[in-house]
Amino acid sequence: MKPYLREDHFSGGRPNGQGGTIAGQATAISNLSAYASQIDGQVQTQASSIQALSTTQAGHTATLTTYGTSINGQSVQFGVTGSIDGQTGGFVFDGVRRLDGAVSYSLKIRGDVIVDGTLTARTLAAQQLIVNGQLFDAAATQVAAAASSGTSTGVSINLRGSGNVVILAFFRSNSASGSQAGPGNFLITRDGVSAPLETVPASFALYKPDSGNLQFYPGSMCIAAIENPGVGNFTYRCQHTNGQGIGGVKIVVLEQSK
Repeated sequence: MKPYLREDHFSGGRPNGQGGTIAGQATAISNLSAYASQIDGQVQTQASSIQALSTTQAGHTATLTTYGTSINGQSVQFGVTGSIDGQTGGFVFDGVRRLDGAVSYSLKIRGDVIVDGTLTARTLAAQQLIVNGQLFDAAATQVAAAASSGTSTGVSINLRGSGNVVILAFFRSNSASGSQAGPGNFLITRDGVSAPLETVPASFALYKPDSGNLQFYPGSMCIAAIENPGVGNFTYRCQHTNGQGIGGVKIVVLEQSK
């Protein structure tokens, strides 16, 4: 077995300035170690390094730590961590051999990443993607929805881009109602706008000359509207106005980025 090796370096202190002591401290620590051991027939090998740079002044402390490790010929890890008054950021690079023999690598970053050049990737997943100050084309950046067992419902959404807004309204049938449908409409509206964004007639009464009105109720229906109101907070509503109860309504609002 290879012997245990270790090397440490430390420097620091409170430097003296002209006329008195400077109220500050700086330290640098370096640690390099490697070992190989055998316990109960199991061989363990590891090499690691840690370097820490730290300064303290006026009650504030900033520390930069760099570390790396290689373990058992199966995994590696390298990372840089910054800490300023306890708020941390940095990155960690990992590599590991999986049980199936394949090797995988990952890079985890906590903080903003600025690339002055081209970023190439086979797959890109993001909660929000912004290009040249604009949300990426054709992406649904956020969705708002509401439902009600009554004849109307509404939902508010804070639009952040300048793309289209798609509003879907679903009206569920109620075949058990047994009521004759009166005149009215299926509507999609936006608060503050007098004219509906979409109107579909909901007058579904049928008439038989020999026996009067025939009880009838329409099947489920979905209608849609598209508009571009710009940035701001807006409330959208869907409503069934033909005077008869239905099986419920739902509204879904999607912001399409530009």
